[in-house]
Amino acid sequence: MSVARYAFGIWGTRALVVIGICGMIGWSSVNAIAGAQVLNELSDGNCPLWAGNFIIGICTAIISFFGYFAVHFFERYCWIPQVIIFIFLAGYGAKHFDAGALPMGSGSAEAASVMSFIAVIYGFVGGWAQSAADYNVRMPVTTSMPKLILSIWAGNFFGCAIPEILGAAYMTAAAADPRFAAAYDARGIGGLMGQALKPLGGFGKFLLVLAALSIIGCNLVNNYSLAFTCQNFHPIMVKVPRFVWTIAGSAVFIAIAIAAENSFAQVLESFLSVIGYTLTPFICIVPIEYFHFRKRRFPLDDWNNMKVIPYGIAGFFAIAMGFVGAVLSMDQTWYVGVVARAIKPDGAELGWIFSGCFSVLTYIPLRHLEMKYTGR
Repeated sequence: MSVARYAFGIWGTRALVVIGICGMIGWSSVNAIAGAQVLNELSDGNCPLWAGNFIIGICTAIISFFGYFAVHFFERYCWIPQVIIFIFLAGYGAKHFDAGALPMGSGSAEAASVMSFIAVIYGFVGGWAQSAADYNVRMPVTTSMPKLILSIWAGNFFGCAIPEILGAAYMTAAAADPRFAAAYDARGIGGLMGQALKPLGGFGKFLLVLAALSIIGCNLVNNYSLAFTCQNFHPIMVKVPRFVWTIAGSAVFIAIAIAAENSFAQVLESFLSVIGYTLTPFICIVPIEYFHFRKRRFPLDDWNNMKVIPYGIAGFFAIAMGFVGAVLSMDQTWYVGVVARAIKPDGAELGWIFSGCFSVLTYIPLRHLEMKYTGR
């Protein structure tokens, strides 16, 4: 977020900060709901969803309270039990999977579904671009750039691809087996996992405990980076201790998760995919500023010098035009753009692509003009 100032200026960056905060809290809420469903299944319905959301939120706040090294330690090892869980879920669920029960479709209908799914995942993963620096800031300056790039890519790719493929397989089980369908309708994701792990008895319950705790790992980076994002909004925010922002963020996402646990989750996910429309301008424009306008050099000492960094005119209009492109091509439950409607039969989510194209085409000429007339 601090690097964004070199392209978007202070006001453009503040707009990104506000949207980024909404994304962090929103995705934490969606994640917490999934974890609460697993705890509900684990307790045979005795742990209500609100209590599960509360437990996940409190655990997240406690770990993030202890700072960078606690977060790093937790994230370094928390993936191991999740891989074990996925192995058992794949093994015990395999005999129930039936690709024929949930055909993909064909032609434009299939393409539209794929594009919409890509948009949601992109909105989730793309947010890491605004937070990644928080977690490699203490690495040695001699760290290999190719290794760093590869590790970040691999973490995002495998961390998403494995549960996505497994999730798709389990939805075929829900379509083919009435028991899985009933479990999913009654208790969501937790019901599916519990149904598959029933043959394991007590050990299956233990695996569900680990699965529920995995949500803490998902939300931890959101909650920890929330403090740095808030501090980027205005210098006065830096005077507030970071733990205050993490506690406040936990309280907000707990409240949203509890309110959305029964009826608003789908609406929340739709809203969060809209937030993804601002990620493409960020991801495209910062490299353009670095490689094209700055010739591979950011004067790092000037990051907080308001007399030197750009006014952000080009960046602000690029964000605005990115939203114009998104409105023309979005496919949401509450609005479908004219471009999206042109893809038959039900439209396709293209907002994140068009937002990037519109923002780049706006930014490059305006940035040249901004540099010419302001000297920044």
